[in-house]
Amino acid sequence: MVDIEASVFPDKKFVGKIEFIAPKADANLNFPVKIAISNNAGQSLKAGMYGTAHFVFAQQAPAILIPRAAFVGSVSSNEIFTVNAGKAALRKVVAGRIFGDKVEVLEGLAAGEQVIITGQINLVNGSPVSIIK
Repeated sequence: MVDIEASVFPDKKFVGKIEFIAPKADANLNFPVKIAISNNAGQSLKAGMYGTAHFVFAQQAPAILIPRAAFVGSVSSNEIFTVNAGKAALRKVVAGRIFGDKVEVLEGLAAGEQVIITGQINLVNGSPVSIIK
């Protein structure tokens, strides 16, 4: 379901269902979407009127996000260093979505584990490290 607000009817709430999402973005990197409005009694909404669609998504499990800089080399390497008993531990992870300078980790890292985000070029597995905050 999609909640819709029309600028010409600020006090009215409309509800719609997505009928189509374009498979390709336009020149402005927008994806055209076709929404069928179910409560448009009297056809008060007309083509060309401006409004805002609020997409309601299913609740998702919390994600683990780490800085992009934490990856050894690049995100595609799927390797990071964590801290284990004062030593650097090289870890294979599965990277997910990228949100600007943060990367979602799908597998290989638990919430609360310490990740090394700078100086990886000087590390090998087992190097002694000290945490600087």
